[in-house]
Amino acid sequence: MVFKGPREEDVGLFSSVQTVNLIRIARAVSSSRRTSVETILDEVQKNCPAGVRADVGKFLGAGYYGEAYEVDGGDRVLKISIAKNEAEAESILDRVRAIDSLGSDAFVKVYDYGILCDINLPGSRYMTKSGTAYFYIMEKLLPLSSDEKKIAVRTLMDLDDMSVKPDYSRERKKYMFSKGRQYRRDGDIGETGSDPLLKSADLFDRMRASGAGHRDKHGDNIMQSLDGQYKMIDLEQAKLLKT
Repeated sequence: MVFKGPREEDVGLFSSVQTVNLIRIARAVSSSRRTSVETILDEVQKNCPAGVRADVGKFLGAGYYGEAYEVDGGDRVLKISIAKNEAEAESILDRVRAIDSLGSDAFVKVYDYGILCDINLPGSRYMTKSGTAYFYIMEKLLPLSSDEKKIAVRTLMDLDDMSVKPDYSRERKKYMFSKGRQYRRDGDIGETGSDPLLKSADLFDRMRASGAGHRDKHGDNIMQSLDGQYKMIDLEQAKLLKT
């Protein structure tokens, strides 16, 4: 394996990561994975500043843009990924910074982010074989139920399609009325309690108000805070809308 340590100007990125100190990971990660983030973190540990050390909590999930782990006693999430090169990693982190700077509660809150180092691995299920490791630390959110996911995804995509039409407001009212009636009839929405249709529409409104959107509106990218408010994760896929 070939590694390049972080640039001198990147070292400052880690000074605020007191509680995450990165890099020893719990050994509970599945051994069946060809090259897991466990291996990446073990190797990155040898090349990153000495202050960037600590235990990372349990594995939460993986996807095209990397893998996620609990940190800070389980109330925050570390996401670490591999970009094709340093320029791509910096571009992604610029997008994360831009979305976070909006201060919109439509998106997951970010506490820290940065570039770790360049890395070359023999192969990985979700990541490129070589590139630049980067991370960001975000608030921990709760997953939606399978029924909520279906309603949330459908609502966001339908409203997105409608939003470009000149009669959007009128069509939206008709849509919310007809879909609400359908979901109640089918038992997807109860007469009392949480209403995923309204929560999804509210999420769409908050994204539009912030001037941002999301390229990958699938169910696992829509999660909820402790108070039940829907938010988007996977900020690599977030986008600023043209005005």
